[in-house]
Amino acid sequence: MAQAAKTVFISYRRGVSDFVARAIYQDLKSHGFDVFIDVESIDSGTFDNVILDQIASRSHFILVLTPGSVDRCGEPTDWLRREVTHALERKRNIVPVLADGFRFEDAAPHLEGVLSELPRYNSLTIPQGYFEDAMNKLRARFLRRPGEEVARLQPAAERPPPASGPEAPGEPRRVGESVRRATPSKRRIAWTAACLVAAHVLVVGLVLLLSPRPPSVRWQRTFGGSIAVEGRSVQQTWDGGYIVSGDATFGDSRHVGVYLLKTDARGDSLWAVTYGGSPLGGDYSVQQTADGGYIIAGHVWDYANHDRAYLLRADARGDSLWARAYGTSAGTRVLSAQQASDGGYIAAGYTQEPRAEDVYLVKTDGNGQLVWDRMLGGPGLERGYSVQQTTDGGYIIAGQATRPDGEDVYLAKIDENGGLTWDATFGGPGDQYGYSVRQTSDSGYIIAGRTGSAAEGRSDVLLLKTSASGDSMWARTFGGRAHDEGRSVRQTRDGGYIIAGWTGSSRGGGLDVLLVKTAASGDSMWARAYGGSADDRGYAVQQARGGGYIVAGSTYSDGGVARVYLIKTDADGTAR
Repeated sequence: MAQAAKTVFISYRRGVSDFVARAIYQDLKSHGFDVFIDVESIDSGTFDNVILDQIASRSHFILVLTPGSVDRCGEPTDWLRREVTHALERKRNIVPVLADGFRFEDAAPHLEGVLSELPRYNSLTIPQGYFEDAMNKLRARFLRRPGEEVARLQPAAERPPPASGPEAPGEPRRVGESVRRATPSKRRIAWTAACLVAAHVLVVGLVLLLSPRPPSVRWQRTFGGSIAVEGRSVQQTWDGGYIVSGDATFGDSRHVGVYLLKTDARGDSLWAVTYGGSPLGGDYSVQQTADGGYIIAGHVWDYANHDRAYLLRADARGDSLWARAYGTSAGTRVLSAQQASDGGYIAAGYTQEPRAEDVYLVKTDGNGQLVWDRMLGGPGLERGYSVQQTTDGGYIIAGQATRPDGEDVYLAKIDENGGLTWDATFGGPGDQYGYSVRQTSDSGYIIAGRTGSAAEGRSDVLLLKTSASGDSMWARTFGGRAHDEGRSVRQTRDGGYIIAGWTGSSRGGGLDVLLVKTAASGDSMWARAYGGSADDRGYAVQQARGGGYIVAGSTYSDGGVARVYLIKTDADGTAR
């Protein structure tokens, strides 16, 4: 282990402060610090001991605090509370790092018992736009005093060796067929037409409940060249820029590959790469990993004429490290993936059985080797469109489930080993789909998608809130007289939600990218459409550091060929 003065443990609220915590992790690692964060590989069943031993063995304890971080600290078994308590008992050098507008006075009701001591510690605030300056101060002033009585850990077991050379995405390695089907237990929660009509927000033209100060566009960019490309996923990276992934069509429509684009904070391209060679593939999801690289999910078409669920691992420059394919002989796709807290990866999609489809889940280790895979569903059709790891170490999946007279939103909770905890469907007359799910600060879930239940036209944007046990709390719809759809949702720092998708109800031609901001109750605060004379769609949204929103999608309004469409907005309506 490094000298005691340079050993650091980073504590943060999973699902709330991940971005800031990993950015600090990356900065300290690059400056020679020995840093532990729980995305390191931890064997199942040893989490408690590993975390507490790591706190005891390190001099410095950085506590990352963002709005919502301490809301559950009143629970005696809360893990963030346990980590802070252990650091206090061990007399570590505790450094609260305040980001995204966190204030101790706002969090005071949640800081009971020993946690009430935290505001007395010297804290470091990260001002918007000054991350590098804050890190310089953290290293120079806050991480100088080592803690007392630093415990010594036994050498950790060696990690699995890296994959033996990158495998071409066009020649994915298939990993096993150990699919296990979970026993269905789902319950259906029906909506009444009156319930959805009451929540329905009518949009005629570009009314969309525009507030007096909707977010102005800071910049808009399109990307593409000789190939047709569509943006499906976006994430702000630790350096303040953005990573975008999507589909790339080469020459004819039978050759589709993965497109990966890195931009700076202004939206200017730093590099773009394509991975191809296999016919009829596609990409739907990208996430930055703990080492600064990326995990990408999609599918490839094998030479037995079947889809294969597909994960591709790239380094920080976009160079492929490995590619793997998974699934059954009948075919599988994955549409969503993320790095799990144990350093491996979780992905969700669906199988392609001859007469039925099921939600398909695959869990891998850090090298893409299969740990387990599962199928969820009943006798009909179920698909998984979105997956996120939850604060208890399990996973939440959203998608669709077929009933005799239509489609319902499907929601399933599984444990860390893939065992089904519960599942449920939500719907009313017509069709409902759940395309995006996130765990919320109250441990419940928010789902975005589309519904035909209350629409005057073809469909409306659907926003659905549930409790931690999957019980419906409320549903809202937004739309007009044409086709409107929600594809991505995130909880914002004010407790509300931001939804991206598209609308056919605006005054432009064809479809436009749609952005809707709601309060915590789901009621619309403002909405806005972006686009040109042809079809433009928004597939992903995230609240950016310092406020505002980043949206990725596709546009056909720039010469009639599909191009990546990247939009950065302000939060307060000013265009700087």
